[in-house]
Amino acid sequence: MTEKQDESGLFLKLHGSVSWFSCPHVGCSGHQEIIESNNQPAPWRPKAGSLCPACGALLSRVIVAPTLSKQFAENPRLELLWHLAHRRLSEAQMLIVIGVSLPPSDYRLNWLLASSAYLRKSARSKRRLIVVNPDRQAIRRIEKACRTKADRTYGELGALLPEWRTWHK
Repeated sequence: MTEKQDESGLFLKLHGSVSWFSCPHVGCSGHQEIIESNNQPAPWRPKAGSLCPACGALLSRVIVAPTLSKQFAENPRLELLWHLAHRRLSEAQMLIVIGVSLPPSDYRLNWLLASSAYLRKSARSKRRLIVVNPDRQAIRRIEKACRTKADRTYGELGALLPEWRTWHK
């Protein structure tokens, strides 16, 4: 999970991608850290074949596939990050889901969304749900997991951005 917070909100990325790396060397001080190359300063953005800056070992990709067993055994820090995501999602007043298809095999993400929605039942205000996805079936799966209808849906990120900018002025 990549977590970035600024005045515009908190951004959570829970599924790994080709831009996530970790040091596989157990004795390294950077072991279990998840390095998201796009969040690194321009001079050092790791890619395939990059070396760990702490110990020099070859960095490994961290891919979190949409399956029940999300590589938590290989990278236990992911379990902690998913727990933190659960807490933050339970508190969120607005949830913007971008590019998530929520396939039936992704039990863990489905549980995360459904459980955080259940915990919000006691909240006084309804959470807004915005979904960016051209697939209507994916939108329905997300609405079901979040236990609410989407306030707005967009077929692509470019359609959301002009409106999003007005929310934060």
